[in-house]
Parts: sequence; structure tokens; C-alpha cells
Amino acid sequence: MGADDMGWDDMGSDQLESPRAIAHAVHARANGGDRDPHPGPGGDHSAFDAALAAAFAALGPVRTALLASVASPELTQRVCLALEQQGIAWERVHVEAGGTGSRPASARLAPCYAEPRQFGVDRWLALRAARRIAADAPVLLASCGTALTVDLLDAHGRHRGGCIAPSAQTMAQALYARAPHLPGLDRTAAAPAVGPALFACDTAGAIAAGCRASAVGLLLEAWRQANVLLGRPPRLLLTGGGAPSLQAELEQALLRAGSEAHAPPSYHAWLVLDGLAQLARERAPDG
Repeated sequence: MGADDMGWDDMGSDQLESPRAIAHAVHARANGGDRDPHPGPGGDHSAFDAALAAAFAALGPVRTALLASVASPELTQRVCLALEQQGIAWERVHVEAGGTGSRPASARLAPCYAEPRQFGVDRWLALRAARRIAADAPVLLASCGTALTVDLLDAHGRHRGGCIAPSAQTMAQALYARAPHLPGLDRTAAAPAVGPALFACDTAGAIAAGCRASAVGLLLEAWRQANVLLGRPPRLLLTGGGAPSLQAELEQALLRAGSEAHAPPSYHAWLVLDGLAQLARERAPDG
């Protein structure tokens, strides 16, 4: 389970790093065995359950929690059950339509969707954290997980929309699923090895390069269009497990596009969980 699938924040202890610690522990323990930590409906969840129990044991006393999930209903329910078994009162986080008054600007952030709850809660939380990082600068946020999501905030913190595409890894997985005879699939990583060059001299490298270039091309075009729409270049923030493999190539693409005077893209591994922790602090009695 990746940080882009589900997150929760302990609201009852002083361990502000606990959401990161739990997510990392669950992911590391679940991926340490031979079983898939993301089984399909009705699959074997024992690796995930064991990782979750171990993470809770390492965390210490917790009274209440916020839960944000875009994972499957089955997996989300398993986390809810685990929270209840630990005696932890939990509250499900949903996207808020915004607000007014003295709340911080990041707390008033509302997606531009006509139906705000159709906007992914993970995207919303990551945008809240990104807004805090960028302060009054416009932000183009790219989250690279199963999907590659791109969202734009203007300098006033207004959500100007976004786009969604398969991530580079998901593109490769889909190609191999349709053509499993192709050489070079790493069955452990479920994706081909990543090579440095676009013009590869083997099939696995060519697939990896093509998928990666497709993702970088989308981000570059999003940056260009945001620049035109806002009249100024946005700060580009990257998050998600697939982002580091794109960062260097994206930096070079931006330089070729004439962005020398602007900050290079920066990677922030835990934006979804940072946004959730921020929300927990705002909701705390003394927040």
C-alpha cells in the first residue's frame, strides 16, 4: 500500500511523524515478503494485515485518528477494522468545499469540480501541503503513483483544474499485460528496468524510455499551458513513488524549454500525509 493509496494521522499523541512512520512500515513490511501487499478482491491480505499490526505496535498509544483513503473498499475496511480493534476512534476525511474567515488559505482550498467529493481526497490533501510549501506562488503539483495526476493552483490558492494519466510504470504494466511475451519484464517490480536514454537498444529499455518520456512530456506540456494561463510560470512540485525516476529528465526538459530563470522541480515524498497531518493539527482543539 503506497502513500498515495491511503493515509491516517494520529491525533492523540505528540508523534507528528507517525503518519509517515506507519505508511513506511506497512509498505516496507508488506513488500518484504513474497506475497502481493495489494491483492485483488478476495485475495490474501495476510501480509498487509501483519504489516499493519506491526506498525500499530511500534507506534504506541493512540486515541483518535483521521483516515483518508482512495484504496479499494475492501482494503479500506480492513484498516477501519484494525483501528477499531486497537480501540482507536477514527474519522473518515472527505474533500471539503472550502470556507471563509480566519482559517489559513490552505484550509480554504477547494477543488474546482462541480461536485467536490468526486475529487480524490489524496489529491486534495497533497494540494493543501503544496500550498503551504509554495506560500503565495502558483503551484503545479504532479503526483506519480499508479496514476500521474497534475493539478494547478494559482497564486491565490485557487484550484484551476488538473489532468490524470497512467503513470510511466502503469503504462509499462498495461503493455506487458496485453503483450506478456515481450522481453524484459521484471516480475518482482512489475515494470521494465529504467534506462537513461530515449533511444534504447533493447526492448525493455525502449519500453521504459517511451513510458518515461510520455510522462515527462505530459508534465512539460502542463507547465507550458500553466505558464500561459497564469501569465507566469508555476512552481513545480513532485510527489509519489514514481517521481524520483522522472525528476532529472524533467529538469533537463524544462531547461530546454527556457525555464533557466525559475526554480527546478522539487520532490516531496510525503505530501499526501503532510496534508493529512496539517488537517489534524487544524482540527485539534488548540489548533
